[in-house]
Amino acid sequence: MAAYGYAAVRANKDNAKGKVILFEQAGIARGCFLTDTLRNNTDSLSITFDADLTDSILTFRPASITAAPTAKLGMVYDGSEKTLINAGTAVGGTMHYSLDNADWSADLPKATNAGTYTVYYKVVGDASHADYTPENNTVTATIDKATATYTTRPTAIPGLKYTPGKDQALVTAGKAAEGVQISYSRGNSEVWQANPSTAYQAGNYYVYYKIVGDDNHYGVGPDTLITTIYPSESPAIPSHDDYPANKISVLAYQQGANTGADKADSLFDGNTSTKWCSIKYNTDAYSERPKDIVVWKTAESVKMVSYTLTTGNDTYNYPNRNWSSWTLYGGDFGSDEAAEAALRTENAWTIIDNQIQDSVLQAVNKTDYQFVCNNPGIYQYYRLVIHDIKTVNSPQDNIQQMAELTMGIEKATPPTGIDETNTNANAKATKLLRDGQLFILRDGKLYNAQGVEVR
Repeated sequence: MAAYGYAAVRANKDNAKGKVILFEQAGIARGCFLTDTLRNNTDSLSITFDADLTDSILTFRPASITAAPTAKLGMVYDGSEKTLINAGTAVGGTMHYSLDNADWSADLPKATNAGTYTVYYKVVGDASHADYTPENNTVTATIDKATATYTTRPTAIPGLKYTPGKDQALVTAGKAAEGVQISYSRGNSEVWQANPSTAYQAGNYYVYYKIVGDDNHYGVGPDTLITTIYPSESPAIPSHDDYPANKISVLAYQQGANTGADKADSLFDGNTSTKWCSIKYNTDAYSERPKDIVVWKTAESVKMVSYTLTTGNDTYNYPNRNWSSWTLYGGDFGSDEAAEAALRTENAWTIIDNQIQDSVLQAVNKTDYQFVCNNPGIYQYYRLVIHDIKTVNSPQDNIQQMAELTMGIEKATPPTGIDETNTNANAKATKLLRDGQLFILRDGKLYNAQGVEVR
């Protein structure tokens, strides 16, 4: 037999006598009068029914959940308090929630910090229903970490020149939003510090920087800047030969959108009426877009000691498109495939020149400007990365362009003081004086002055 009480019965045990209650017997709903008082247990009471029925316990029907609460989705930390769940619904009571399974409230739980939260829930019954706690009474909600952002990125300091005994900062410090910290490392990404890196010797320097994550933010980076401390005296353009454009092969490139004629290959076609020109749409600043990169190969290993950049055919109208900061690299690779694969691999290459916020290139069409490589070496594979473009007008264009890059390679040193002499009637030898040393070429073999074969 099951019996279910009215609110009036449960509400006040002192006034319970004589109140009508309902019970069920053999599937038939029956009525009777309550004769005994309620027990201390407010969820049950003792009653005496009509003479033809036995005593029974009146138990209140438990409340029920019609829709369980669900976690809010897509929550990301932003410093504001967030409601963790969508409310559940119940019949016969009110949904209550808790974050610790101890303190309960009808209010939906909230949190501010990133993390995973377990929300407990149950129904507190009304006057005619018992409380109800389902067997599985938890829901998990997550506030994801935010990705930290820069308000100002670190930048390489231009125009640094060697000063004896003077330690110089290599980059200007950046700032990060939300109070998170930026860390710096010079030359590697293993030892980090809060202050920007310094150096005093002339040379090219890698400076790594990153945002350090915290409980509410994901870290960002590391990213890389290349800073140069130039010699105290600017070097003169060295004696060189222009390397033929038809002996250069472009192997790979990364670039923004362009027309077919404006691809990186145009840098080396010997034609100043064509150009490498690329744009990245939907980006506010060129420096924030993926970098334009090109890798090329020379027919043989050469030592590039200088290079000439030729401005585009409409640079006067679009001065912002001139390059401002760029880096040239040389590399030793066993195959073209290996060089292509290293297109975006910074540490696979050696810096041979680095320019920061250049002031040499001008807003003039089809004009040559020469640069000295500050760390030349002998390589067959070369790489160019464009970091930023000029800001002559505001807003800055999001387009870079250049008509030609002409490699200036070290002049071959010809032998000097050449003459011929007969050592005997049947053998002919040639004396060669190279770098102050005497060599003898006889029958296709080269000997030093002591007669020892050297090749």
